[in-house]
Amino acid sequence: MKRITIKDIAAASGYSKTAVSFAFNRPERISEEARRAIFQAAERLGYIPDPFARNLSRCSSDTIGLLLPQPVEYSFENPYLVDIVRGVGRECHVRQKSLSIIPPVKGRLPELAGEAAVDGMIAIGLDPDDELLEALRRRELPFVTIDGDAVAGVPSVGIDDRKAAKTATEHLLSLGHRHILVLGLCAPDPPVNYRYSSLHARRLAGIHDAFDSLSLVDSPDDVLIFESCELTPDAGAEAVRRIFSSSSEKAFSLPTAIFAFSDIIAAGALRALRELDIPVPRSVSVLAFDGSSISNLTVPRLSSIVQPGEEKGSCAAAALFSLIRGDKAESAILPFSLRLGDSLAPPFSE
Repeated sequence: MKRITIKDIAAASGYSKTAVSFAFNRPERISEEARRAIFQAAERLGYIPDPFARNLSRCSSDTIGLLLPQPVEYSFENPYLVDIVRGVGRECHVRQKSLSIIPPVKGRLPELAGEAAVDGMIAIGLDPDDELLEALRRRELPFVTIDGDAVAGVPSVGIDDRKAAKTATEHLLSLGHRHILVLGLCAPDPPVNYRYSSLHARRLAGIHDAFDSLSLVDSPDDVLIFESCELTPDAGAEAVRRIFSSSSEKAFSLPTAIFAFSDIIAAGALRALRELDIPVPRSVSVLAFDGSSISNLTVPRLSSIVQPGEEKGSCAAAALFSLIRGDKAESAILPFSLRLGDSLAPPFSE
């Protein structure tokens, strides 16, 4: 079957090829009468516009990209990241735009970001010295970050992570905990979660702020244990086994509390503690970040810093669409709260 072209529609409608092109790509440039005649001719001929060619002619893809911080199989295990995707998707739906999910593939994320057919990007956890930042700037593509560091000229959406970590740590200290295991977000090289060093640093600063404000110890690092974790349940479980396993020789006091920088990491920590017959919160308290749906499904119910993942996604997408239109967009700091579940108690003493 012969492929119908703009030339065929022009001949059938009696209008020029330029008018036909305007009808499909810039309808405001021609009259309603001309549009109606051209569309009727196209329908009679069975013409279906090529969306790729149409986007090229309009210099627009009607699509934005969301750069995932992990491979898809890990990202969609994490309810917090799913909430972000839901918020971005909601804004795309309202504006009748498409969303392209771009996961890291063998460390090629900057390259993928440079090649993606999108009008703008949202990056999660972008650091100022990130090569991805340079790739986006070279392309002169509008972009927004979620949970990223402050970067000149780049709108960012997040919470005050330093203050949130301080609030969480102050609560642990108020219960009497001093020896705390911190399950952070920095992972070995090459990392599964590729972009969280600045976020990790802000939260660590908040933990130190809490100790410093109460002047409880000479140096917080003397009573804190740090474990770097990939953003998975298994990483949280493995870290807990390393610290609490009875077969390990300990050169430190065992922690009475765990502060995990993600609910998904904390869920793995709870699993390992259960396997080791360490009751929560009688022997060890557990506190986390995110306040995602998983925190209400764990046993015991997880105490967590609640941050609005879906609202972050929505705000970031709205800001990005403003940039794409040529308007200004501002950074946003959203509220957080501490939600107490059943995973916290004062340190147990015999």
